[in-house]
Amino acid sequence: MPRHRLPLMLALFSLPGFAGDAALNRCAALADAQARLACYDALARSAHVAPDTDPGPAPAASVPAADPSDRFGAEDLPPSRSPAENGPDRIESRLTGPLNGWKKGTLFELENGQVWRCIDDREVYWVADRPKVTIRRGFMGNYWLKVEGLNTQARVRRIR
Repeated sequence: MPRHRLPLMLALFSLPGFAGDAALNRCAALADAQARLACYDALARSAHVAPDTDPGPAPAASVPAADPSDRFGAEDLPPSRSPAENGPDRIESRLTGPLNGWKKGTLFELENGQVWRCIDDREVYWVADRPKVTIRRGFMGNYWLKVEGLNTQARVRRIR
């Protein structure tokens, strides 16, 4: 047992009416540090409140569920956005306004809040009102934006 846990263990054993070895072993077996601490806290509370009761299962650590598409294309964004996992291979959304085609530098604002910039040198003329778009991950770190109903794609980079 690591030395830094020894004072906690001694304190738990010295509590009057300690719940017992089974509860302590259950807490010690938890891999997640937050869940393990919560389990030990529950043991300490139960020792003071109801000495002869089992504290029950350890509370699960509450981690907010993140939408995997939030990280899609954000690998090159500043480090203030954690590069946790890359997420899915594609996302689907709609543009927030009309589309009049694109050229290098055109910004595509999606309903999901993401903003992508066209990095293609070609110009495409196409008029559509809030079209549905799909952005897929390509080869060598490229991303491609496909507009529903159009047979060509724009190479894009996420900027927000």
